[in-house]
Amino acid sequence: ITGDSKHNIWMISQLGGGILNYNLKTGIWKNITLNSNHSKLLLENGLVNIIPDSSNNLWLIEALGNGLIQYNYASDKVTFFRRTDGLQSDYIHNICTDISGNIWIITEYGITRFNPKTYITTNTTLATVNYTLYPYQECIFDPYSSTIVYGLNNRLLFFNASRPIETLKPLIPIIDEILVNNQARFPDPLSHSLNLNPDEKNIAIDFTTVNLNTSGKVKFTYQLEGADA
Repeated sequence: ITGDSKHNIWMISQLGGGILNYNLKTGIWKNITLNSNHSKLLLENGLVNIIPDSSNNLWLIEALGNGLIQYNYASDKVTFFRRTDGLQSDYIHNICTDISGNIWIITEYGITRFNPKTYITTNTTLATVNYTLYPYQECIFDPYSSTIVYGLNNRLLFFNASRPIETLKPLIPIIDEILVNNQARFPDPLSHSLNLNPDEKNIAIDFTTVNLNTSGKVKFTYQLEGADA
């Protein structure tokens, strides 16, 4: 349950109740989900959190991992923002907003600051703090200290939302083994070349990286220049 600047009280349900609206001025109740073309999405999947803005948008997350959902109740339009749009995960634990209107998205991989006007995402990670096992706990923003407070199972997490956040830099890959015709090859580590004989055509390269914050969750991409587009 939350309020907006237009004297509306918004309520959501994880158990299929959809989205309820109560106007404090008129005293009128509305279930805006029932007449929506997206009623199945908004009713059946279970809404976890809601943030209204001044542009008739409701920012939602749900239990099934659909990323961040923008629902404009005036136009009945739904827009999804997912990992392909810069979020760290489609499975969002919770969201809260700060005094500037940014939406802070908490996932198992870290925290994302999302600007709902520019759609720009900025990611950060938290080391040494295990908050991945407690989805859908409450988070709030304290405007006096510019701090996000996130409730875990047995403690509180305080995150300074005013500190500069840099976009995560790519990790440096490390080649730890090279096999040529199923035999280990140990090239000069200072050399950037590997000389092969004409019959040495079966090549395997094993690589890794050092990343203690998100161990086991690093995804690699690679390209064979000249052969792969």
